[in-house]
Amino acid sequence: MVSAGAEQDMRGSTIAMADGNMGSFSGDTPVKDTPVITKASLRAAVLGIFCFVLVGVGVSTLYRANTPMPEIAVLSEKVEDYAQRDTTPDIVFLGSSQTFRHINPAIVDQTLAACGIVAESYNFGVPALRHPELEYIAGQVLTAAERPRLVVVQNPIRAETVFSNMMSERGRHFRGGAFTDAALEDVRCYTGTRMGQARSFLNTLRAMAAEFLGLGRLASVTVPTDPAPPPAYNEAYRSNAGFFPVEHDGNGHIVDRLAFSPMTDGIIAAGLAGEGYMPSTSVAACRARQLTDLFDRFRGAGLGVAYLVSPAPLDIAHDAVITDAVAAANPDMAVLDFNSAEAAETYFQRSLWYDAAHMTGEGADRLSQAVGAQLCTVLDR
Repeated sequence: MVSAGAEQDMRGSTIAMADGNMGSFSGDTPVKDTPVITKASLRAAVLGIFCFVLVGVGVSTLYRANTPMPEIAVLSEKVEDYAQRDTTPDIVFLGSSQTFRHINPAIVDQTLAACGIVAESYNFGVPALRHPELEYIAGQVLTAAERPRLVVVQNPIRAETVFSNMMSERGRHFRGGAFTDAALEDVRCYTGTRMGQARSFLNTLRAMAAEFLGLGRLASVTVPTDPAPPPAYNEAYRSNAGFFPVEHDGNGHIVDRLAFSPMTDGIIAAGLAGEGYMPSTSVAACRARQLTDLFDRFRGAGLGVAYLVSPAPLDIAHDAVITDAVAAANPDMAVLDFNSAEAAETYFQRSLWYDAAHMTGEGADRLSQAVGAQLCTVLDR
């Protein structure tokens, strides 16, 4: 028979067990819950990430070192053609599509011949050329068995900001391996807006991570994808010393420029009025130092150097600041500036422009003749 006191104790125990702390009695020390994330699991996760990064970087680096550079439109063909030439050009033009589409070596050579200088030119311009690619092409020129007498360099375009372009075969290749420093330097000396620089920096890091961790070219071997094909170009430039007028190309993405990036009288008027983005003097000095380092590599190998500023109404204000900085850092270097108000009457006519960035073949021939005339003085020094 249970006493009243014992029955009360039993009821208290039953109530305690029905409480939120199941299994503990009123007045007892609560049982500790096991944490979801323990120190051991954290250590295992950190070790796993470290091993993944270590293995990924190691395998990707080994893969890059033992596979050729991916085929890149225009760039790969020009590297091949330059190496296979029977004679070494006396003058090589390096730059972006504004060199590719604006410098006609045949006209340059004819103009030089008229002033008594026999010379052969080659257009090594590549669309969307950026600093890492420029460094690569410079290396091709400097390591050739024979070197040109003069290199004419156009300022490469501002650092890339579009992530999809960075994740292309070309984009990833020039943001990994030996090009890592040049890619970061390109962002550091970005001559656009601060927002554009921040976007370029973030996307550059993302592209580098993809390439270094085996998610770039290496991943495409084991996990094939179907990305958008890279831009194609009419290869008539291969038999034309690297030059081909833009309006004769006929490729889809070039024809599309007529619709989404036309040249207008308003663009020309705004450029001549001094409107447009202008980088700070410190940013301009950074880009000038970057270019001067490249110029010094050529000078150190005994080559002459000149700086070309191609007509570009959209960038008159921008280019003026960069040109002043480059000229100040290289006082003895020839600067061929065709993007100023003084050049307006000759080049800033809408009929001479295919789109907002490229002149037609007629405009290119007119510019090439003027470049040749100025080079007569440069080569006669």
